[in-house]
Amino acid sequence: MSLANVERSTFASGELDKALHARVDLARYQTGLKICENFVVMVEGGVTRRPGTRFVTPLRKEGERSRLIGFEFSADDNYVLVFNDGHMRVMRAGGVVETAPGTPYELAVPFLEADLTKLRTAQSADVIFVAWGGKPKVIKRFAHTNWTIGDYENERGPLEIQNVDRAKRIRASATSGDITLEADFDVFAAGHVGSIWRLDESNVANVPLFKTNETGLTFGALRRNKGNVYSVVSGSDAGPNTPQHDEGDVSSGNGNVVWRFVHGGGGFVRITGFTDARHVSATVISTLPGDVVAPNWTFRWHEPAWSDVKGWPTHVILHDNRLVWARGNRLWLTKIGDFYTFEITDLDDSAVTTLLTSPDGKIVDIQWMMNAGVIVAGTRSSEWMVRGADAFDTITVSNVRAVPDGTEGSASHTPQLVDGGVVFIGRSRRRLHFAQFDRVGEKIGVDELTLYARHILKGGAIGVFYQRDPHRILWIPQENGELVAITFRPDQQVMGWHRHPMVNGAIEDMAIIPSGDASTSELWFTVRRTIKGETRRYVEVMQPFFEPVDEVQPDARAAWFVDSGLSYQGAATTALAGLDHLAGEMVSIIADGVEHRQLVVGDDGTLTLDRPAARIVVGLSVRSRVRTLKAEANLQSGSTKGGTKRASHVLIERLHAAGGEIAINDGDHWEPLLQGGGNPLGVPQPLVTDGRLTTLFGPPSDQLEFELVCDSVYPFTLLGLTPWVDFTEAR
Repeated sequence: MSLANVERSTFASGELDKALHARVDLARYQTGLKICENFVVMVEGGVTRRPGTRFVTPLRKEGERSRLIGFEFSADDNYVLVFNDGHMRVMRAGGVVETAPGTPYELAVPFLEADLTKLRTAQSADVIFVAWGGKPKVIKRFAHTNWTIGDYENERGPLEIQNVDRAKRIRASATSGDITLEADFDVFAAGHVGSIWRLDESNVANVPLFKTNETGLTFGALRRNKGNVYSVVSGSDAGPNTPQHDEGDVSSGNGNVVWRFVHGGGGFVRITGFTDARHVSATVISTLPGDVVAPNWTFRWHEPAWSDVKGWPTHVILHDNRLVWARGNRLWLTKIGDFYTFEITDLDDSAVTTLLTSPDGKIVDIQWMMNAGVIVAGTRSSEWMVRGADAFDTITVSNVRAVPDGTEGSASHTPQLVDGGVVFIGRSRRRLHFAQFDRVGEKIGVDELTLYARHILKGGAIGVFYQRDPHRILWIPQENGELVAITFRPDQQVMGWHRHPMVNGAIEDMAIIPSGDASTSELWFTVRRTIKGETRRYVEVMQPFFEPVDEVQPDARAAWFVDSGLSYQGAATTALAGLDHLAGEMVSIIADGVEHRQLVVGDDGTLTLDRPAARIVVGLSVRSRVRTLKAEANLQSGSTKGGTKRASHVLIERLHAAGGEIAINDGDHWEPLLQGGGNPLGVPQPLVTDGRLTTLFGPPSDQLEFELVCDSVYPFTLLGLTPWVDFTEAR
């Protein structure tokens, strides 16, 4: 028999998959856990209790799901937009923005419940651009209670490639104003209303090329230069300077011709009405060439890339002072500095259209995009970079490159940009990946973050949300309503998974915004609960991670370890009201920093305490627990695997802690960690920071695990756990 201590001074690997529970040879085994529930792995290596959530408001229509979108307006003014029941409500400063007390501000929106998971957004200052598979929308903020939503009015495109079939022709009734378009074949559909078309000159030879110093020009004479057509406004001598402008009048020099820009080889129209498959009404956006007007025809025309016929973009991001829209395998980049124009020119600030074409012939379907210095995209089967010719070049028509490298594949979602790369959900929704992009070498390195916790996403990840402060946590809600998370700090080799089951709660959506003082990141939820047999849906916000009010003499006054909770501060009272959202539920209570016995909320949302208190938090219980992996050691005589083990005592290192209990394996004896005696009336529960040596009782066994449970209302941070173990070799 040998006595040894098995030190656990870090839990940075978090919860490990069962398939690894025998892999004592792995470094991660030494820093991993068998169970980590409602504890969060800290970047320092310890684990701390997940804070509870605060109830904010029920959804407008609780029978339907919602979508939450964060909106960062300024350093100290941020919003969560709640989409539900065809309306948008606004959350700010931890509450609901109202037009009058009890009346939430609302904005009618065109999104149905089935559309909400499709929403993808890009924000520029006080404007949100929305892609969702329908006509793109623009949401604008003017004040807390003044928001608008309207159509995204794209200009001069985007377009399909030019028609080359000479038998398919279109003509216009005039070069400007409100016109009629006529086709000599069936091409138009009702779904084209609102879309943009381009009609190009039927014969470019009809307009002579510009010649320097040409004389004898007359008013209205047309000349072509670099694809643009100009007419003479005054003068007769072309002079030495070529016209290059794309609007208005410009003189070619003193005493020479004044040239007026007519068109760029073609003109744009927006269809305003559908008559039949060969006739539509339209408004001219830019002047049409004269030779596309009846009785002439042109076969050189472009139909729109966006319409109810062709489809609409499904993704949007901001990149390099332009918008990037995508659908399928196509990307459309607006003109630089202009979020609405898609006209392609030979200038460096031109709009750009490009395709992702798989080298092995697979169908490419973009599932997400991200601005990571270059444009990065995930498709169903691969990962891509879209960039200029060189790593730091601006993307132009002539230098755009789309390069595939990774082969993991993705599900549809919005990924997260973290330190050094992008975190995204794999196509099975059961894997989480971290991609690093080498802009210079055009290489994509992808690591699987679920490699050591393959069980963790069996519920099917639906999103990933990055809470940067204070613990660098990626939160992942799942299709089954379960919430899991990973603390991820690759530079410190911290990659620890943890699960967060809730009493009577399923997470349906999330959003993250900076807190008002920017000290942390606020995590907002839509939670589905069953209350008194009815399905309820609430907006809730996770409270800040615990910090004591007084670091010198820390106590539990600031504790919030209940879910869907509400607080009261005021004159001491025993009577509480306004808990209708928890009617009939058993709740946990902390009153003046001391745990109160659990009570059931009345059907009318009231509660009566046993003693008066001035500072109260009430909500659903949060049960936090960690369980270590089997304690094994390599002794001089060999491995202890299979041998008998018995622990006599364990050192529990804790920070700002109260409550909790610990046991060996599944033993009947639980050792409480809150030292007894109670507190004087009105004195908050003090918190301890120490290493407590606790005697444990348990029979000898070939398995030795330790489980620590906290189901009180108090904080608890576990920094280390070191048992003294008697090992007996296997025979």
